[in-house]
Amino acid sequence: MHLLSVRSYGLAAFIVGTLSCAVLLAHMTSYFQTESYTVASFSTAIGDFERHKWKMYELADLFVDFEAHIDDTFTWAVKMIYAYIKASYTDDLGHTHEMIVWDRRISSKEDATLLVTFVNRDPTEIYPLRSLHVGELANKEVQLSLGFNVIPVGGLLRWDDLGTFVSKVLPAKYQNAATAMKEAAGMSM
Repeated sequence: MHLLSVRSYGLAAFIVGTLSCAVLLAHMTSYFQTESYTVASFSTAIGDFERHKWKMYELADLFVDFEAHIDDTFTWAVKMIYAYIKASYTDDLGHTHEMIVWDRRISSKEDATLLVTFVNRDPTEIYPLRSLHVGELANKEVQLSLGFNVIPVGGLLRWDDLGTFVSKVLPAKYQNAATAMKEAAGMSM
C-alpha cells in the first residue's frame, strides 16, 4: 500500500496535466476565431468647447451616436469583449494625444449589439475630452476610432482597432452649444 503523499502527488500531477492540456487546446483554437465587426452608423457633433472657470484645462463635449454589431465574435472561447472609443489629436509640437471617451464591457452574446448615444460630459461617463493645457485643443482635428479587446477564456488577448471613423475639427474659439447651433444656422450673435 502506498503512502497517502504518493497517491496525492499522483492525483495532483494528473489534474495539472489535464488542465494544462485543456488550456493548450483553448489557446490553439483561439487562432481559428472569426473577427467580424459591423459598424452600421457612426456620427458625431461638437457641443460646448470651453475653458473651465476655476481650473486650468479645456473641455469639449462630443455628441456621439453609433451602432455596431459584434455578435459573431462571441464563441465558446470568448469570455468578454471590451469596446471603447478613442479620441486622438496632435498638438503643435507634433505629439499625439490619445484618450478613451467611452467604454463598455460586453460579457454575453445578447449584449453584443451596441446601439449607443452619449455625450461625453454626461455625469455617468467618466472620460471627458479634456486638455490640461489651455489653448491646446483649439482648432485641432480630433479623430474618433472604435476598438475592441477580445478577452478569451484561455489564450491570447486580441486588440482590434477598426480605424478612424470620424474626424472633427474643434472650433478656434470657445463656444457653448447654443452659439454653435446659431452659427451653423447662419445667425451670429
